[in-house]
Amino acid sequence: MWQFFRNLLIAAVLIGLGCVVFAKFTQRLPIDAHPDEKLKDMLWTILGVGFLAVGAAVLLWPLAGTVGSYFESLFGGGGATADAPPMYKLAAWLAEQGRYGEALTEYQKITKRSRRATVAYEGQLYVLIHAMGMGADLPAVQKLLATARKRVPAEELPHLDWFYEQLLANNPEVCAHPPRVAEVE
Repeated sequence: MWQFFRNLLIAAVLIGLGCVVFAKFTQRLPIDAHPDEKLKDMLWTILGVGFLAVGAAVLLWPLAGTVGSYFESLFGGGGATADAPPMYKLAAWLAEQGRYGEALTEYQKITKRSRRATVAYEGQLYVLIHAMGMGADLPAVQKLLATARKRVPAEELPHLDWFYEQLLANNPEVCAHPPRVAEVE
């Protein structure tokens, strides 16, 4: 939420600055004005338009990503684990290295980008339950599981529930390492 307001503030400042610069230097010069003055006004006008364009880009870029990811999920087919991007590798590597806080952050970034990323939810569960110990914040774990159940594709829900139960049972096969995705070739 903070990022939205930060982007909104940056866009407002850039667009406001662009409008001021654009309005100030697009006044009509007399026909007999010196060419240097005309060139200076033209450069300031281009700068004002540049500020306007950058401000609009800052404002619209997150919206474009959201709309694009919607159509990608609509027409892309399959779950997010079908073709695992390299971003999963970093999160799993961090968890293997014992850098659980960073791994959790990476898994959370993945779920922000791809809300149906089953492996990312499993990774978060792994870090919260197994790696950080059973003393982890249980309401947070339950909230994460409820969120994952809403967002994960229906065909992957049984595996998610199985994975969660195995973590709670401290099954050595599941708890030995973070969830991994097969190498993409």
